[in-house]
Amino acid sequence: MLIQIILEQLSEMIISGLREELQKFQSVSGEKSNKKDLMTRKEVCDYLQCSETSLWAWTKDGKINATKVGKKKVLYRKNDVDTFLNNQVSA
Repeated sequence: MLIQIILEQLSEMIISGLREELQKFQSVSGEKSNKKDLMTRKEVCDYLQCSETSLWAWTKDGKINATKVGKKKVLYRKNDVDTFLNNQVSA
């Protein structure tokens, strides 16, 4: 089945999708947020001195919070990472 749309509709669909992704990113990072407040997987692994496999398992188990931005990018708030670290030390 062939779907026909006009150029204006396609343009509006693309713009709408981009707005949604931008809003997701802004809600995670905050417009006034300091970039140091957000960490990538690699930065968290370096900070915790762990493997990506361990970080993935802790995230999956809900021990550390992560936020997905877009389709692939995952960011961690430094406060969440520090909370996880403190819980591990006190346990």
